Amino acid sequence: RIGREAEDLFARRKYFRALIRFTALEDHAGTAECHLRLKHSDEAARYFKLAGDFESAGMIYHKLKDYKSAMECFLKSEADEKDGYPMAKQAARKVRDIRWVCTQARNLFETGFYQKALALFSILGYAEPEIGICLKRMNDEAGWRKAWSRVTRLEDYSRLIDICLSQDEV
Repeated sequence: RIGREAEDLFARRKYFRALIRFTALEDHAGTAECHLRLKHSDEAARYFKLAGDFESAGMIYHKLKDYKSAMECFLKSEADEKDGYPMAKQAARKVRDIRWVCTQARNLFETGFYQKALALFSILGYAEPEIGICLKRMNDEAGWRKAWSRVTRLEDYSRLIDICLSQDEV
């Protein structure tokens, strides 16, 4: 009964009253939509995350110019994953602390999330060794060969060797 009331109130644009009911029902998606309509962006993003709607949460964070949170949400979004993480890349490009993005990429790589790590490494300059390793782990032979063929700097070769040795890729 409360659920129908909440839906009815939402449809009639009585968002605060609907919010109370959605919150009581622990309906995170409904709560998020009410917060969004009430212009409570931070709360809306928080509840979208609780509802598992990382794409909507990411969009809100992106509008709020919280690019780190947006990137993290987009990396959890199934919709963004299907397209190769374009929204995560877009948010990552806007993060001012590029070292933070690099650290996130390395953490994803070390925990075996190669596609996510690849998305972040791809926006960083001179990350061909890491890109190649990700592609190798994803069984993309043409991709890793192409990435490693672009390695031209001595420090990149050194990094590639270190990565291969530490990952038993030799």
